[in-house]
Amino acid sequence: MPLYLKTLLILPMLAQLCACAQPGYFNDPDPVFPGNITQPPPPPPSAKETQATPAQRETGEFNQAFEQLKAAKYSAAIAAFKQFIQRYPQSEHRAEARYWIGETHFLAKNYPQALEQFSHIIIYFADSEFARQAMLKSADTYRAMQDIPQAKLFYQRVIKNHPHTSYAVKATEQLRQLR
Repeated sequence: MPLYLKTLLILPMLAQLCACAQPGYFNDPDPVFPGNITQPPPPPPSAKETQATPAQRETGEFNQAFEQLKAAKYSAAIAAFKQFIQRYPQSEHRAEARYWIGETHFLAKNYPQALEQFSHIIIYFADSEFARQAMLKSADTYRAMQDIPQAKLFYQRVIKNHPHTSYAVKATEQLRQLR
């Protein structure tokens, strides 16, 4: 028999012997005389598999900032939302992050800073849902500041610019209370 045929016959046996040397390959405690053959343990996840995707990191950071707001940690929430905007300048959540910065300032009674954020949204994200919210919240902010003429003006803008919306309904209710 030629040597290459002998080698081909021996190779499967050598492979099995080498496999026996791998710890945990067989359930049997004696790897030389295996009883039940099991599958080798799965390889550990690669670094790529354990890392979050960029979208997951972005969402995670936004949610962490929002958790700070829900916990009434206003300074931490503002800082986290600002960091989010800096880190993800092209995010689809930029307007929302700005809105929550404004809302956080409102809750902390930092009304001028709240108005600054709401104005930014109204100007730079005019077509977004958050622009409507920001316009209504601007009116609420002026009302909280006791600037009733400005509050009325913003409620009227909401009604005019966004008729047939829940924002217009809320603005109408607020205007009635102010009269």
